[in-house]
Parts: sequence; structure tokens; C-alpha cells
Amino acid sequence: MDGCTRLHAREAILEADRMIRAAIAETGQVRDDVPPGLKALYPDYAGPFLRSLLALDPAALAARAPVPVLVVMGGADMQVSATADGGVFAAALADRSDGSAVVTLAGLSHAFKPAAPGVPSFEGPVAASFLGTLLAWMGARL
Repeated sequence: MDGCTRLHAREAILEADRMIRAAIAETGQVRDDVPPGLKALYPDYAGPFLRSLLALDPAALAARAPVPVLVVMGGADMQVSATADGGVFAAALADRSDGSAVVTLAGLSHAFKPAAPGVPSFEGPVAASFLGTLLAWMGARL
């Protein structure tokens, strides 16, 4: 699959995901037309549970957390955009002076495993850069 085809397929899946989430948020039900590639994420019975999750605003929750918050994002994450979503968290945490931070680790997937851009990576151990970042941040606060 060439880069253009992969990008088109990714956009189609993301659009289907947006439509499914919107329907669940509105009705509490999973749509009947969930594509096979997303079916495992949206089983028929999960609508009410997913509706409650979709009502949450993670950035707002992070801003109100009574403890320092560390948001770590993989720069090669295909599920979450380190640029867009990281910016939302950075804005939410901007007024805090307790060491809360947003960190993007280049070359890591959603599972914090080494990954090339556009290639999911779930195999192998968690990257040492993730563990080092987490341990250093926690060590400074414990």
C-alpha cells in the first residue's frame, strides 16, 4: 500500500470513527454499520458505557486534578495526534505551576513502542525513552 492509499484509508477509518462516536454520544447505541476494522472497539452491547466515556473531557479533568499531571504522547502515534491533542492538554495545564507537563516522545507509538510514522507498533517492550521520562518525572515529585 503506497503512502497516498494508506493516508486515504486512515482518513476513511477516522471519519467512520467520528460518526460512530457521535451516534453513541447522542443515542447511547452503537450503530449497525460499524466497519469490520472498528467492530472490536465498538461491540453492540457497549453503547451505554461508551456514551459515559465520551461525555468526559480528559483535558478539563487534567486541569482540575489536585496533583501534578504528566501527559506523555508518542510522536508516531496513529490513534492520537501529539500535535493536536498535545496542544489541548498543554493549554489545559498552562496555568499550573506544580510541574505538570506534556511530553511528546519522537518515534513512539500509542503503546510507547518504537514505530515508524504511519506504522502501528504493539510488539516488543516499552521504549526506554518512555520509561526514563516517566521515572525522571515521578522521581522529581516523590
